[in-house]
Amino acid sequence: MAIVAGLGLALAGSVEAQTPRKGGTIRMTAPYGSSFTSLDIHTTQRAQDEIYAKALHRSLYIWNSAEGKPVLELAKEDVVSGGGLVHTFKLRDDAYFHNGRKMTADDVIWSYNRIMDGAKAYPGARFVRVIEGAAAVEKGQAKEISGLKKIDDFTLEMKLTEKVDPGFYFFTALTSIYPADEAAKDSFIQKPIGLGPFKFVEHVPGSRIVLERWDRFYKSGKPYADKVIVSVMGEAAARDVAFRNKEIDTSVLGPAQYVAYQSDADLKGTIVEVAEVFTRYMGMNTAFKPFADKRVRQAINYAIDTDLIINKLVKNKAYRATSWLPLTSPLYDKTMKPYAFDPAKAKQLLTEAGYPSGFEFEWTTSQNESWGLPIVTAVIPMLDKVGIKAKVKQVETAVLAEVVRSGPAGHFKFLRVWSVKFLHPRGRTRDC
Repeated sequence: MAIVAGLGLALAGSVEAQTPRKGGTIRMTAPYGSSFTSLDIHTTQRAQDEIYAKALHRSLYIWNSAEGKPVLELAKEDVVSGGGLVHTFKLRDDAYFHNGRKMTADDVIWSYNRIMDGAKAYPGARFVRVIEGAAAVEKGQAKEISGLKKIDDFTLEMKLTEKVDPGFYFFTALTSIYPADEAAKDSFIQKPIGLGPFKFVEHVPGSRIVLERWDRFYKSGKPYADKVIVSVMGEAAARDVAFRNKEIDTSVLGPAQYVAYQSDADLKGTIVEVAEVFTRYMGMNTAFKPFADKRVRQAINYAIDTDLIINKLVKNKAYRATSWLPLTSPLYDKTMKPYAFDPAKAKQLLTEAGYPSGFEFEWTTSQNESWGLPIVTAVIPMLDKVGIKAKVKQVETAVLAEVVRSGPAGHFKFLRVWSVKFLHPRGRTRDC
């Protein structure tokens, strides 16, 4: 159940419009944990890992923020036939992997087949599954996806199971295209090869990933920078010190830092506010009896003063959420109204559900200050007033993601975010 759809804050060294210039090093931060999960982006859907993956890899499509939709990236054309089920892609013939080899249709087919390996449970399988025959590979009933056909090196036919826009399935880093000959080697995970504007240099576990400019990138003149260093920096205080000391060029501000930087004359002008389009939500395990009752879930919504959280904790950088879709989605229902703050209604619903005295549960969350422990701490007394007692279990963000994916039998509730920039109704959500 969504509480708020928030705005994230990105901090940059300058917001002045400038003519792009080549050279130099961009020193970025990975602020969502104490490490990277993996150098194999097919295996991880954390935002922490997508930071480096977006520079290193490319997918068939890419998200166009200006247009608010996915557009072709590794293909020049998509011809639709077969009643909207068949897509024939004319692939780029100028996309080179970082080992110098051109990408071909074989690499696309190999990458999607890899993702559908049921024994590995790759998170991107839920997207590739839209291709005819992909589910059979996942179940071990076939070795290759029947809906993928190589016409020639740079022409690929894709047959889908339903009439949808494949762009909403194949723009995410989880469906990045790997070089078939290299990615099959064990050494690939230690030194990944992609199609992005920057190539891999080194990974120092728990510290940083270093990337450098790929001179054969298919977009002329890009990238501008010579090198990108992504440093792991999960603590807000550490990012603050590093930015003030000019050890990093960009950072991410939480609510408390935002207020501090806004009041600092030297730092105020460096802030860039960027709409993240995340929906903060509270997920409940319906295997725990109280949460299986719709009236209990509704009661929790009525018990929470969302406006107070928006005003006090996220500094008015959010909107009330009425569904998992963001306000910018063409499918967003503007007639929907958010839950009112009504503790009396919450108590009434709990009584009707058979819990007049409330109940107790364990709440699993992370330390994230924008949607984790600080928000949970604010909500607990609100729930307490209607009789619901919560015991907090704090874990690392990566652990929380695994808890949610594994679906434990115990009663739990978690607070995290859905990234809902994927506006298509059949699009997906991403866990940070």
